Amino acid sequence: PELCTSNIAARLNARCVNLHAPGVVSNANMKSLLMQEPIVGQHFELLRHCTKSLFGVTHITGPTLLEDTGVMTEELLRQYQDKGAVGFASGYFFDIDGTIIRTGFDDRHLVMPIDDFLNVPDRLCIGGGPEKVDAIHGMLKARIATILITDQETAKAVCANLSAA
Repeated sequence: PELCTSNIAARLNARCVNLHAPGVVSNANMKSLLMQEPIVGQHFELLRHCTKSLFGVTHITGPTLLEDTGVMTEELLRQYQDKGAVGFASGYFFDIDGTIIRTGFDDRHLVMPIDDFLNVPDRLCIGGGPEKVDAIHGMLKARIATILITDQETAKAVCANLSAA
């Protein structure tokens, strides 16, 4: 991931900032301790001043990168699904109406606080495909992205969903 983000940043003439800590820890106490580390605090302080964020969006049913990469288990994903979640983007799960969904997993997940994230002026999301239409719909309703980069068919389906809502 570091090489990928560095290459993207270089092509965009941007600065790449990677968090050099686990994205998910074993318990809430560990997260609290890590967030008190000066280097981690400096990282999140730097993020509060960024002007652009680039991220993907994923659906949470069927095969998903969250499970394939080992970040989540099927059981953890089911907890979000049971609460109505349809997608995940930039560290947050959300339902079709754009409501952020939380479970105990969030207490162990190191992620930029949502209010700080929503203050980033340009939030670019890349994602497409028929399996992601509901996830993109919910993400846009949550205002997680200010710019969506997708394919034509997905864009048409998302627009149809948003018009029907």
